[in-house]
Amino acid sequence: MKDNGIVKVLVKTESSYLLSLKKDPETRSDGLLEHLGGHIDPEECCFEALLREVTEEEASGKLAAVLRKEKPVPHELFVAVHGRQEKHYLYRVTISKELASQLQADERESYGFQFVAAQYLESEQGLHTIEHKLTWKTRQIHNALEKYE
Repeated sequence: MKDNGIVKVLVKTESSYLLSLKKDPETRSDGLLEHLGGHIDPEECCFEALLREVTEEEASGKLAAVLRKEKPVPHELFVAVHGRQEKHYLYRVTISKELASQLQADERESYGFQFVAAQYLESEQGLHTIEHKLTWKTRQIHNALEKYE
C-alpha cells in the first residue's frame, strides 16, 4: 500500500538522540537540528521512503542496515503544518553509542550529526530549553508526540 506524508526516524542511544544539522542555506532551518527522514514519494510505502531517506542522509549505510534488520513499526501522528494536519510516520530505533559514532552524514544533506541528551527531547521543559536549536517541524513533531503518548 502506498502512503503519503512524512517519515522520520528517532535514533536513540542509551541516553541521547542522534540528530542531523540541516543543510538548507535557502531557509531559516539551515544549521538547525532535525531527525533523519523526509517526504514519501507517490510510488513508495512509508518504510520504503524511510530507507531511501536514511540512505540519502547517512552515507555509511549502517543505519539503513539496522532498519532493514529490525523492521520497526511506525507510530502515526498528525502534525499541524501551515494550518493543515500533515501525516507523519515516526520510526524509533535504539543503537549503541559506538555504532552511532560510526554513522556518517552525507555532506549534501547535512552539516553533520549531533547527539542531544534524551532529557531535552522527552519533556516539554527540555524542549523549551533547546527549541531554538531545532527546526520548526522537529519542535512540532515532539509537541504532537507529547499529546499522543
